[in-house]
Amino acid sequence: IVLGSNEALPCTIMEKQDTAEIQCFEGIRFTEQISTNALIDSLDDKCFALSYFQTENFTDIHLATRVGCIEKKEEKVSITLTEELLYSKNYIFHGIAGLSSNAFVLAKAVNEDQTDKDLHFQVATIKDGKIKVGHEITLLNRTNFGFFDMDK
Repeated sequence: IVLGSNEALPCTIMEKQDTAEIQCFEGIRFTEQISTNALIDSLDDKCFALSYFQTENFTDIHLATRVGCIEKKEEKVSITLTEELLYSKNYIFHGIAGLSSNAFVLAKAVNEDQTDKDLHFQVATIKDGKIKVGHEITLLNRTNFGFFDMDK
């Protein structure tokens, strides 16, 4: 669960008869900088990818990503994170969609001065705990932001 703008909270949900038992554990801050609009999508049954706006001073804003995996040891649940990766300058819209246990799509549209109306996509891959963001693919002159509805 993403709490506020920069914390992830691991929880377990167990079905017991006709009710659900929810247990949450210690949260983890996924960035030390100021962040907003964190989006999350699952990669497999224990890992997830995050995309969010990150800034140190509210003037130099970037899109950032990282991957987290939930670990359960005995009765304790925790999250381990990959290094934070700044993958783009600021765009007004951004999205994320998991593809597999080691790949996800990052999307963005409409730059800050609104001169770029295209949709931009990049595939991110995870190998040996590192994220690599691939070549940008652009769909020109798109005004349909359906991806940003689909990815939530």
